[in-house]
Amino acid sequence: MAEFKQLSEEELALANSGPAVYANRVLIQTAPVVRITFVEQGVGKVGSSFRVAVAMPHQTAIEMANLLKALLADIEADLEKIRAEAEEQAKPGKQGQANG
Repeated sequence: MAEFKQLSEEELALANSGPAVYANRVLIQTAPVVRITFVEQGVGKVGSSFRVAVAMPHQTAIEMANLLKALLADIEADLEKIRAEAEEQAKPGKQGQANG
């Protein structure tokens, strides 16, 4: 189970002190340490751009994965509900139905 703790004012300031670059693709290597590379994948003629990479021990990566899963559980459930509703609407006979 992920452990949550309140951030101190110093930790919060540190967390927000650097740039937040946009990334829409993640590349992960697991040996000899976990290296997570964040990339912005371009559209059309624009290629992918490296944004940042972070290397960490395996245990830290596991803790991060557990925290992300716990923090994003409600958002994931909402997205799954939206996806299921969209799939239901896309079924034959559901589009363009008129009432009455």
